[in-house]
Amino acid sequence: MVTAAHDITPLHTERLTLYPCSAQIANLAYGGRRMMESLLNAHFLPDWLDDDGRALLSYYAQQINHDPTMIGWGLWLIVVREQRCVIGSVGFKGKPSPDGTIEIGYGIAPSFRRQGYTFEAARALMQWAFAQPGVRRLTAEALHYNVGSIRILQKLGMRYTHRDGQYTKWELVK
Repeated sequence: MVTAAHDITPLHTERLTLYPCSAQIANLAYGGRRMMESLLNAHFLPDWLDDDGRALLSYYAQQINHDPTMIGWGLWLIVVREQRCVIGSVGFKGKPSPDGTIEIGYGIAPSFRRQGYTFEAARALMQWAFAQPGVRRLTAEALHYNVGSIRILQKLGMRYTHRDGQYTKWELVK
C-alpha cells in the first residue's frame, strides 16, 4: 500500500485520509484502475474516476514526471477511511509563488457531495499548506453559480476579492 510520497505523509481528518498522489498512481490514470486500487488499498469511485478524473490525473502525471518535487503541491487523493474508497481530490495548482501564494482546488464524486467531505479535505490541506515554510496566502476560484463551492470557501474563512468573467476569486492571508 502506498502511504506516502517521498517524505510527505498522509493527512488524517475525522473521516478521511488524504494521500499525496504519487507519479506511479497518476501514470495509471488510463487503463490501470486495478493497479491504482492495489497501490492505494482503496476503491476508486466510478463517478469520480470518470473521463474528467482520468484527465486530471493524466495532467498531474505530466507535471510530476517533469518535476518530482511537485509532490504535495499537486493532487491529494481523498479516501473515506470507513469505506476505503477514493471519492475525489483536493490539491494545489502548483508550488507557492515567490510571494508565498498558492491556489487550492477540489473535486468530489457527485454521490459524496453535500456531506461535508470536501470542506473537511480542503480544511486539512489548507492547514498543511500554512504549516509549510513560505506559504502566506491561499487563493481559490469558483464558478459564480457554484453555490456549494462558494460555501466551502466561505467556511474556510476565505474572503471574496472579485469576479473575473464566470469565476469568483477568493483569498485567505495567513
